[in-house]
Amino acid sequence: MNDIINLKNLKYSYKKNSPVLDIENLNVKEGEKLFLYGPSGCGKTTFLSILSGILPAYDGSLKIFNTEFIGLKPSLRDQLRGSEMGYIFQLFNLIPYLNVLDNILLPCKISPLRRKNLSLQELKEKCVELANNLKIGKILNKKVTEISIGQQQRVAAARALIGFPKLIIADEPTSSLDADNREQFLKNLFDQCESQNTTLIFVSHDKDLKKFFSNHIYLPEINRVKS
Repeated sequence: MNDIINLKNLKYSYKKNSPVLDIENLNVKEGEKLFLYGPSGCGKTTFLSILSGILPAYDGSLKIFNTEFIGLKPSLRDQLRGSEMGYIFQLFNLIPYLNVLDNILLPCKISPLRRKNLSLQELKEKCVELANNLKIGKILNKKVTEISIGQQQRVAAARALIGFPKLIIADEPTSSLDADNREQFLKNLFDQCESQNTTLIFVSHDKDLKKFFSNHIYLPEINRVKS
């Protein structure tokens, strides 16, 4: 399998001479499900922001989809993130005045490239299929403020998955769920990633989730900046 992420000697600082991340090497293969974990404050969210192109890193090399992100124009990073990545936020970041269907469809409306030449009708059909697979097909017309936290989480996952992104980045998305709902969510997410051949980077401070992943990395071990 090809590497979807290839990282070498990546360094990042918020302030000069105050490094936050210094990672020698990291490779993530296409279709891989990687669990990245560590305690709060170890740089997990910063690292995800760099991988997604939200934060610009200036030292080292970071190739994603065979594109070098170091030195890449912000507009091109934004374009790649919008067309090829899905992001599941810890607090979901759903749009409260939109219903479930429109929240899921939002990335494809913002990024025409995410639609992959699908018509609006085909896109809605894919949305319904995805929602059914994630057990939220019956609430598509409800506002997200009217559904449970667990349902909101699955809406966030569907929004990240719509349009066949190559990479899903999930930042602590199970932190508000109990054990049973957490495991069901992971199963649904894994099934959808496998059906779409989507690479998953799942980040959490909860090391108990490690058992669900064949590949896992403890961030403080690969980060040469010690907190």
